[in-house]
Amino acid sequence: MSNETDNHINIVNDYFFNKIWNEKDLSVADNLFTDEFITESIAFESGNWVSMHGTGPNSMKHHVNWWFLRIPDAKMRVIDIAASDNKVITNWELRGTIQGEIFGVNPKNQEVTILGCTISIFEGDKIRLNRTLFDVLGFLQQINILPPIAEILKKE
Repeated sequence: MSNETDNHINIVNDYFFNKIWNEKDLSVADNLFTDEFITESIAFESGNWVSMHGTGPNSMKHHVNWWFLRIPDAKMRVIDIAASDNKVITNWELRGTIQGEIFGVNPKNQEVTILGCTISIFEGDKIRLNRTLFDVLGFLQQINILPPIAEILKKE
């Protein structure tokens, strides 16, 4: 692995997950993301990649704050992290307790665990793109929007 690849892993682990998510230091975003930065996720309706909150460091602040308002004690744990060239792929786990409305329901005090994967693409030493997938099915089951998978499968 090159020094640049090691540096990208450290940036994602130390700053994105530890500083922004776990220490809730959103000011780090200003030096971590490019001005053209976008965060993408699969759109539920179309199955296409879509930008979630505009561009630049403020878009990530908005995105993370959206989750903090609903899961104030959210903590991220990096499960696995790997890099190649200008990409860092991180498998992660978010744990916390919901304290507000989320996706139209209010499962207050519901503890949740969300598993996901983020691909961060770098431009120099800054992140230009985060593309995230997370276990939406498992999350919606935890907050009782969807039944357990066994019940879903019985209906066929």
